[in-house]
Amino acid sequence: MAAFGKKTKNSKALTLDPIAFDHSIPGRYSRQDSSLDTPGARSDAPFLKDFVRQDSRVGDFSDDEGDQVETRYGWRRFRPSCLQVLNNPKGFLFFVSFFALVQGTLVNGLINSVISTIEKRFQLPSSKTGIISSGYDIAFGCLSVIITYHGGVRSKPIWLATGVFVLGLGAFVFSIPHFAVGPHELGGMQENTCGAARFNETGNDVCSGEGGASSWLPNFLYVFILGQLLNGVGGIPLYTFGPQYLEQSVSTKSSGVYLGIFYAVSYLGPAVGFLLGGQLLTFYIDLEKSGVTPPVGGTSDPRWLGAWWLGFLALGVVAWLLVLPLSGYPKELPGIAKVRREKTSDVHANTESKAMDSNFGKSIRDFPIAVRSLAKNPTFIFLGLAGISEGLALNGFATFLPKFVENQFGQTASQAAFLVGCVMVPGAFGGCLIGGAIMRWKKLGVSGSLKLCVVMSTLALLLAPVFLIRCPNSQFAGVTTPYPSGVTSQTLGSGSSLNASCNANCACPAVFDVVCGVDGVEYLSSCHAGCRTRHEGEPKTFSDCVCVTTNSSASNTVTAVSAGYAPVEVTSGRCGSTCGLLMVFLPLLVVIMVAVAGLTVPAAAVTLRCVPEHQASFAFGLQWMFIRLLGSVPGPILMGAAIDRTCLLWQGDVTSDGTCDVSDRGACWVYENSTMSLYFFIIVLVLKIFSTTCMGLALWLYKPTDNTSTQSRAMAYNGEVVTTVSTPNSNTSDELAQRNGDIFL
Repeated sequence: MAAFGKKTKNSKALTLDPIAFDHSIPGRYSRQDSSLDTPGARSDAPFLKDFVRQDSRVGDFSDDEGDQVETRYGWRRFRPSCLQVLNNPKGFLFFVSFFALVQGTLVNGLINSVISTIEKRFQLPSSKTGIISSGYDIAFGCLSVIITYHGGVRSKPIWLATGVFVLGLGAFVFSIPHFAVGPHELGGMQENTCGAARFNETGNDVCSGEGGASSWLPNFLYVFILGQLLNGVGGIPLYTFGPQYLEQSVSTKSSGVYLGIFYAVSYLGPAVGFLLGGQLLTFYIDLEKSGVTPPVGGTSDPRWLGAWWLGFLALGVVAWLLVLPLSGYPKELPGIAKVRREKTSDVHANTESKAMDSNFGKSIRDFPIAVRSLAKNPTFIFLGLAGISEGLALNGFATFLPKFVENQFGQTASQAAFLVGCVMVPGAFGGCLIGGAIMRWKKLGVSGSLKLCVVMSTLALLLAPVFLIRCPNSQFAGVTTPYPSGVTSQTLGSGSSLNASCNANCACPAVFDVVCGVDGVEYLSSCHAGCRTRHEGEPKTFSDCVCVTTNSSASNTVTAVSAGYAPVEVTSGRCGSTCGLLMVFLPLLVVIMVAVAGLTVPAAAVTLRCVPEHQASFAFGLQWMFIRLLGSVPGPILMGAAIDRTCLLWQGDVTSDGTCDVSDRGACWVYENSTMSLYFFIIVLVLKIFSTTCMGLALWLYKPTDNTSTQSRAMAYNGEVVTTVSTPNSNTSDELAQRNGDIFL
């Protein structure tokens, strides 16, 4: 018999992690020598049956000597060797990150960048378009628990392939309203000079554009919501099964980098979406329809609406191209047994013993116990509460940040979307990479990752006053500044007055066709400026505008003169902003994005590690359910309602007689900048204080599992000695000695 503590020529090494060594947890073990699994060895050493065995569940056991068919890349029997170059964590990271890029581009970028165009085209206020954005989170929150509880023990790549297919379907559905309506006719047939008869193309004395026959357009809200519901279902596997599949396939040291890249690309998606949306909005909305002539003034014309729908078709096709490569991955990647051997348990110390069983969760009867186990984990609970607060802020601000930039700093819709994209790219992408790099550099466990979350959240909190940076409202006649005549004939519900004695001959152009006067004042239309003569050419110019004071010393003065006419008094388009605070606001916004995105990776790592591995998917699903339903869903709705309270001029306010009855308020055309800025600041301040506090409590209440107290044991069978067996304190020497009398101490 070999001496204890020495490894002889006939000795074999068996390493068992603390959780795997518990014989009550089937399938959680590893081996280094395949000879231990021979029939002879098993019959001679029955005490090893609980330690050395291959689980009957396909894919639950894999190592370098296991069944390579079940861990090879491919589809059914088609698993060629040439494709195995993809069968590793790096290959999976590429495709799942591509999935995240498409999802982020579609849901969090493109939709938000074109939301103001959708509002104008389909006559929707911000409170209703906020519901469109929330549709994604409603579906995600309602179904995430069901899918993750039953899908956690099944093939995660198959769930991912199904998710990307449904996401593509949602993109196609979202574009349907464009093809279901006719060409855009907003203000196309109206004459905007005073005293001229106003007839639409049918010859009836009613307003064209948003009024009259187009009052059914808001009904397409339900089609947009359906598309977002499908997008939400498709996104569930991505953010529940995707991170867990990555984390379980790589070492603890490398997981931060892999998760960092994954979340960085997911944050890059919204940035790409904003940039893509900004470019697509430079194409006219009806570019595919023959016989449609866009406004000659281009994107600067207030009547211009961009091709919001084009990006959804392209992204739907790209999403469907990912279905095949994702479905080819096995249930577990090769070599996962070695990875598990090297990891130590960071599970919260008070986790119920039954929940540690790898067979736990297969039956629906385990569902209440699973929920109760997670409810007793304070780190998981407070991290979820912080996620709810972050979801409220992120989803609300992401939806309306382009609108904020557009109105606060005098940018067009396409310019605002482009600028927000430029902020998202370095901020969110860099933040995730920084968070992952810090985790790898410092080799952070659960406690260290939580400390990093607190630091990043505190930094974002200190930068909240950036939303107080604002530019003053432009001078808008009858809204932010009175008409020079001072005599009004109509007072709007907001207290503004659009019609004065100088433009009393206007009929009712319910269109937003803003012009800029030589007095530096903006007017709703040339008619509201009292103009009587329109000049040929672009940009459109008008003269004989009796509401415009030509002796103004305003800086935005139009001096162009058309040959044969009186000096031009108004020009089509907004006057523009001379405020230079945009260049102060954007860099600070980048820093905020770095801080917010930087805590994403450590927070995800904590969620995966503070619960048993087989419960990680369900924990993610439960956490995302509350984040989506209590955070992301109400976020855009509440933010949209807050923005609506800052509106000074609604589409429905522009009526002068009974022929222009607009049943709904429609879209908002002019906002009050200072109030909008204050609302943004208060909301972000309150939410960041709450989330930072919750992360601090998660850190304070976390109790790590004691992995340091292990005992070395020697086991002999068939004349051989098995050394270096590590056991947790729960497995005492007496318990080991009772196994067949074959353990010698």
